[in-house]
Order: sequence, then structure tokens, then C-alpha cells
Amino acid sequence: MSPDLLPGAGAPLVAVSLTWREASSAMRARANAPMDATLYAALRAHGVEGLVEVHTCARSLWLVATPQAPWVGALLQSSVAARAGGDVLPTVYEGVTAARHALRVALGLDSYVQGESDIGGQFLAAFDAARAAGHSAVTLNLLQQSAARVLAEGRESGFVRPNRGLGQLAVMSLLERGVDLTVPIAVVGAGAIGGRVVASLRRAGAVAPVLYNRTPRLDTLPLEQVARGGHAAAVVCTAGPARWFRPHADLRHVVDLGLPPQVEDGPGVIGLDALLAGDPLRLPDERLRAAEDAVEREIGGLLARVRTIHWQRGLAGASTLRDHFMDQELDLLLADALVALSEDQQRKVRTATRGALRQYSHRMLTWIKQELAVPEENG
Repeated sequence: MSPDLLPGAGAPLVAVSLTWREASSAMRARANAPMDATLYAALRAHGVEGLVEVHTCARSLWLVATPQAPWVGALLQSSVAARAGGDVLPTVYEGVTAARHALRVALGLDSYVQGESDIGGQFLAAFDAARAAGHSAVTLNLLQQSAARVLAEGRESGFVRPNRGLGQLAVMSLLERGVDLTVPIAVVGAGAIGGRVVASLRRAGAVAPVLYNRTPRLDTLPLEQVARGGHAAAVVCTAGPARWFRPHADLRHVVDLGLPPQVEDGPGVIGLDALLAGDPLRLPDERLRAAEDAVEREIGGLLARVRTIHWQRGLAGASTLRDHFMDQELDLLLADALVALSEDQQRKVRTATRGALRQYSHRMLTWIKQELAVPEENG
């Protein structure tokens, strides 16, 4: 039997994906609420070994380590769909396909701006957060290591493009609407996304933007001063629970990068749904092929490492079962057959039986390793 056909030889992994393609920003905001302890405990009861949640402005991705992929995938898909509401049905990937999709997400190949560098950092940070919450698992740790390797290759080879992402997309949208870059643009929210917007404005040749933030900082102004800033355009990068930003009369163009939406509807407001409605910004063909080749190479290595763990666990379990049988059950099973023998004869029979069983189990495990190509520890 080929090891590729053995149970568990693939990747015990499920990916449930909800992106801007399937659901509006409001639906995604409902779906990506942090998973509470009750739901996670229910998933654990159904065979989930670990869970990583990757949430960005354009997507939510749940990565689950489980040997019960079809059942767990359907269960999580149903839970996400119920939270999102409407007719949304998240996409489910299983096994090797799930691992491949996860690496493509990390490289930005599934992003609106292909090869964006922002998603890679968010992807790896989600694994760190899962580990801190006690939600990690061996398969997920191996997947994170694979993602880190392809991201490093992508930065070196150029198919992961620095300074590409949602910030650049927001600035492009303002430029398409004829916004004057010689007039300071307001950036509301000084977090990670706000920083990317500022960097994108600088690369576009805009004058220094003015930063506003809810929490006082030396390099920002209070939010209530936005209306007095004389801005004709703004990019809002906050993450409040509901719409709170009301553009004043002179603010003719507002890009809302919030999830859920942060800006009250109006004629000059550009939300995430509108921002992501055009044609994706693709990588050049040569770099796209290089990225896809890197994913396939890494998938092969990831499967080998997952298979190694699977076999090592299986062999360790077989050895433990053998030892338990001989230590706890063998004497009881032999008791009736040995009752008529002397103590010395009983001891000899038990010793001989244990020796024979150990030889048998040793030969059986050796055969499994050799005939079914069980990887060694360093494989």
C-alpha cells in the first residue's frame, strides 16, 4: 500500500474562507467576531485540535487542524454562515487544498492587490495569537513555518511586493477622483492601517497628511479637530463598533477602510465594498508563476513533515499499547492456562511469552517502517 493512500497521509487541515468576493464588509464584520470559548469547546468536542483565525479588511479565514475534516468543515461553515447572515456561504477547503489555499493567502495571491506584503505579517501574527490563546496544534505550527519560508522567498524573489495593499488602494481611489495632493489629506486613525495609508500618500507625492486619533499621541490631533482642518479628502482607518464619522460639508472625498464601516453614508464616501469592486491588481505573469511554484514546492515539504508527525505518533502509540498490554493484561489472560503449573514454570511461561511478543512487535514495527516508508525523525 502506498503511504499516500494511508489514512492521515495528507494534511489534517480545514480552511473556511469568507472574502470580499462572497460577502459585503458588514457581513464579514458579523462573521469575524472573535470565537467564544463555548463555540471553541464545541469544535474541540468534534475533533478540532487547533484553530487559527486570520481576519483582515478584505477577508476572514479560519484554519483548523483536525482529522475529521469533512465534518468539522461543514460545522464551521454553518456557524460562520449563521453569523454572517443573508445567503452567504463560506468556501471550505480540505487537506492539501486547504494548505495550498493558506499559503496563497499568506503570499497575497488571493488578495485584491496580488503580492501585497501586509497580509503576510497579519497571517503570521494570527498564528502567534492562536498559540498564546492555547489554540495551536502541531499541524498549524508546521503550516506557520511553511508560510514564513515562502514569504521570505517572496521578498527575496519579488513576488511579495512591499508597500502594496489596502493603503495603496485607498490612495489610488482618491487619485482616480481627482483629489489634489498638494492639499493635506486627513488620515483618521493612527494604527497599522493608518501608517500604511500615510506611507502610500508619501510615495504618491502628496504633501504630509494630518493624522487624527481617538487616543492622544504627540504626532496626532484629536478627532474633534478634523472639521477645522480644511481637508477636502480623508481616509478613515478606525475600527469602532458602528458608523460614527460624519463628514463635514467641505470634506468631499472620504475613503472608509473600517470594518465594520465607520463613516455615515454620503455621496463622497468610498467604502470597502466599492474599493474592492474593480478588477484585481495582478502580479506580472512571471512573478505570479514564481509564486505559485514556490507554493507547490513548499506544499511537498509540508506534507512530508505532516506525514512524519503522523507516523511517529502512530508508532509511538503502537509501542505504548504493546507495553500496556504486557504490563497490565497479559498475566490476567494467561492465568487460567497457568494455574496447574508450578510457580517456576509459570514464571518461565510468562517470560517466554513476553519475549515472543516483544520480538513479534519489533518485527512488525520494523516491517511498517521499511515497507511503508515511514519517515525518520529528521525526515
